[in-house]
Amino acid sequence: MSNTFKYAVPTILFTLLVYNAAIHTYLPFKESAYTTLSWTFNISFFVMVVLMLRKKDILLNTQYTLFHLGVSMFLIGVAVIDLTKSHDHNSLLLMILYISFFVAISYISWRPKQLQIFGVLAVVFLLWIVFQWSQAGYIDNRYSGYFYNTNVKGIFVASLIFFPIAAYRNAPIYLRIFYTVGIIGGLVMTYVSTARSAMLLLVVAIGAWLVLRFSNKLFFYLFHIILLCSALFVLVYHLLAMSRFATGLNEWSLEQFGKSFFSGRQHIWGESVQYALNAPILGHKVGIAPKDFMEGTHYVHTHNQYIQIFLESGIVGLGLFVLMLYGIWVVLQKNLQSSVVQWSACFFLGILVYQTVEISLFFNMKPIGLFHWFMIGLGVSGVLFHQKQSNRRIRQHYK
Repeated sequence: MSNTFKYAVPTILFTLLVYNAAIHTYLPFKESAYTTLSWTFNISFFVMVVLMLRKKDILLNTQYTLFHLGVSMFLIGVAVIDLTKSHDHNSLLLMILYISFFVAISYISWRPKQLQIFGVLAVVFLLWIVFQWSQAGYIDNRYSGYFYNTNVKGIFVASLIFFPIAAYRNAPIYLRIFYTVGIIGGLVMTYVSTARSAMLLLVVAIGAWLVLRFSNKLFFYLFHIILLCSALFVLVYHLLAMSRFATGLNEWSLEQFGKSFFSGRQHIWGESVQYALNAPILGHKVGIAPKDFMEGTHYVHTHNQYIQIFLESGIVGLGLFVLMLYGIWVVLQKNLQSSVVQWSACFFLGILVYQTVEISLFFNMKPIGLFHWFMIGLGVSGVLFHQKQSNRRIRQHYK
C-alpha cells in the first residue's frame, strides 16, 4: 500500500465524519451532509464484511471471544426481538449500521502516523471553532457558533479533543505544541458552550486516566462502578425532583451554568420506565419514542441510552447491551500501555456516563455517535493488531 493511500484514507475519513456534523448546524451545505452521512453508514457495512472475511485470524482468536460474542449476541438478540415486535425495521437497520462502522474501524490496523493525522485534523477544526468564537466577540456563556444547539456543539468539541490527546505521546515536539494549543482551545470551547454533559464526559475521561496511573486493577472496576452509579443517578435525580431541595438546586444551577438542574428528564425517565414495565422482558420495538406513548410531547428519545434500550427490547436487550459493552471493555484492558488504547478506554467510560443523560451510540445525533464509535474502535484496533503483531514476532523468533 502506497504512503499516499495510507495518508489519504484517514484524511478523507476524518474530514467526512466532521462534514457529517453539518446536519446539526446552520451552514449552507447542511443538506448535502445528510447524503454523506448516509454514504458513511452504507459503505461501513460493506467494509466491515470485507475486513471480517480477510481477517479471519482475528475473528477466530479465542482471546477476543467475549468481544465478538457480545457484539453478535446483541445484534442477533435485538434483531429477533424487533422482527417479532414491529413491521418497520428501519431503526433496527440503523443500529446494525452503527455497529458495522464500529467493527470496520476496529478491524483496520491504524498506524501511528495515521493517528497523528487524526490529531492534526481535529486541532485544525478546533482552532477554526475558536476563530469563529473570537469573531463572535468571545461569548462566555451558551456559545453554540454555527450549531443550532449548545449541547451538540459541546459534545462535538469534546469528542474532537480525544484525537490530539491520543496522538500526543508518540508525536514530535512541534506536533505536541500544536496539539496542546488545540486541546486548550477545545476545553475552552466546551466550557463556553455550558454543555454540562460534554464537560462531564471529559471530567470522567481525565479522572479515569488518573486512576489508571495509580492502579490498573481499580481502573478495570471503573466500568462496574460507572454502570452502577448511572442507574443510581436516575433514581436519585427522580427523587430529588420531587423533594423540597428541587427549587434550591435549580437556582444554584441557573446561577452557575445558566441552565436549570432539572431539565425535564425526570419526567421522561419516569414515564418511559413505567411504560417499559408493560413489556419488561422483550420491550416494545426498536426505535420507539416517548412521543409514541406520552401525550402532548415531542420527545424523540428518552435522553438515556440505557432506558431507551430497556424500553425498546426489555431486560433481554439491556442485558445483551451491557454484555457487549463489557466485551469491549475487557478487550481494551489488553494493551493499556498504548496511548490510543489507554485514552480510548478512558473516553469509553466518559461516553458511558454521557449515555446516562443523552443518547449518542444509537439514533440520536448520528454524526456524534459515529465519532464515539470511532474513538472506541481505534482503541479496540490498537489491541487486536498489537496482539497480532506480537504473535507474528514470536513465530519469527522460533523459526
